[in-house]
Amino acid sequence: IFGTYTFGGGSQLLIGKTYTPSALFYSNSVFGGDGDLLGLGEYYRNRQDQIQWKMGGFKVALIDPTVTGVDDPVTNVTIPQIEVGYGFKGDAFFVDVAGGYQTYELDGGALGTQDVDAYIGILGGGVNLGAFFAKAQVHMGQNTGNLGSSGPYVTGDLDLTTGAVIDTVAWTVTDNENVGGLLVLGFNASEMFTIEAGVGTESYEVDVDNAPSETLMQYYLNATINIAPGFFIVPEVGMVTFDPDVDGAPEPERFYFGAKWQINF
Repeated sequence: IFGTYTFGGGSQLLIGKTYTPSALFYSNSVFGGDGDLLGLGEYYRNRQDQIQWKMGGFKVALIDPTVTGVDDPVTNVTIPQIEVGYGFKGDAFFVDVAGGYQTYELDGGALGTQDVDAYIGILGGGVNLGAFFAKAQVHMGQNTGNLGSSGPYVTGDLDLTTGAVIDTVAWTVTDNENVGGLLVLGFNASEMFTIEAGVGTESYEVDVDNAPSETLMQYYLNATINIAPGFFIVPEVGMVTFDPDVDGAPEPERFYFGAKWQINF
């Protein structure tokens, strides 16, 4: 729930809980409960409490900060999480740029303090060439798990580290580098039928010498079939793989197929 106030110049102030400026939604993958490649190539912060101001395609938001991965040290947060975004749309293409930053302090008493700094940068866009369309996005960041970003939804019991590694004994904070991206291609055969194929990948690597990366990837092919106004079916087939950080360990993979049925009232 949120409320907005529109000023005379066309700018708008929003207060409440909704999507942050970094929420872009390029994919229509339905695996994982409308997964949309979120956390698997698409950076996603979810809906958050915020104060957001926008003017045209520009947005800036002060967001309720997220403190994750901390149990014992006292955490001091002095500023909110900040996100900015800008989107430009033409007749046949669009471009999106977004970024976010957060910092907080861990107070270890006699051990002193440590800062946990997290950020994300996102660049994306797409083109429409008649019935064909293509969308792509890349993002890079640090300690994105500490930003509260949604991690991959298909890891199950896999031990995936997405934020800073905090050692409360040695009293150190080790950063975690995050890189991801996606590519989506599609064809609008008619108002009743659209075909879409996509691939997304996400990688995390703790910033220490010779640290292995943890990489996930999803491939999919689906079709959106409009049965009637507000009623559609999306059959989908795909695969998700996970490259673990243990040398010689088997690479888990999941092949899937199914369909989503949805009626909007």
